[in-house]
Amino acid sequence: MGGGLSKVFGPAGKACEKPIDATLAKRIMGAWESVLLETRPTTKLAWGAPDGIFEHFGLVIQGGGARGVMTGQMLHPLKPYRPGWLRQLGESMDFLCSGHEPVKAAADLEAALKAIETVN
Repeated sequence: MGGGLSKVFGPAGKACEKPIDATLAKRIMGAWESVLLETRPTTKLAWGAPDGIFEHFGLVIQGGGARGVMTGQMLHPLKPYRPGWLRQLGESMDFLCSGHEPVKAAADLEAALKAIETVN
C-alpha cells in the first residue's frame, strides 16, 4: 500500500480496511486536515438540537515523532460548505469500504475532494 490510508471507521465504530492509492490517500488526508484546521475549539459538548444533529469529525496525526488528535463538530453540515463536503467524503469512504454502490461512492468521493480542494 505504500503509506496510504487503509482504515475507515464506519457505523458504530466498526473498522473497515481496504487498500487505497497513495496519491488518493494524500488527497483525502489533506482535505480532512484542512477542514479540521478551520474549526474553532470548544469545551462544550453538543448532543443535538431541535433542527438537526451535530457531526463530529476527527483525525489522528502520527509521523515524524509527533502525535496528536484534531477534532471538530458542526450542526448538520451541508454543502456547499467545506464541512458538508467532508461529511460526504466520509460517507463515500464508508460506502466504498463496505462495497455499497461503489461506482456512485467513488464519484461522490471525487466530487467531495474537488470541492474541498477548491472551495474557500
